[in-house]
Amino acid sequence: MNDLEEFFERHQNEEVFAGIEKRYRKSLKNLEVKTWKQIDGIQGVIKGEPDEVDRVGGILMTEREEIKHNRQK
Repeated sequence: MNDLEEFFERHQNEEVFAGIEKRYRKSLKNLEVKTWKQIDGIQGVIKGEPDEVDRVGGILMTEREEIKHNRQK
């Protein structure tokens, strides 16, 4: 358990800290979901699948632009 989790455990009965903990955990969950979607998207792009739902977003944009530039040479 890290320091932040220990802090929340000690203060979990206090209303203010309970709200902070809830937002913290929700943010972590959203970040984890976004990260896994990006990983799935990157794996799909590597396999040659289109990124139709924009799972990868701008992560590979630089690499894609570089590939296009090299193909035009």
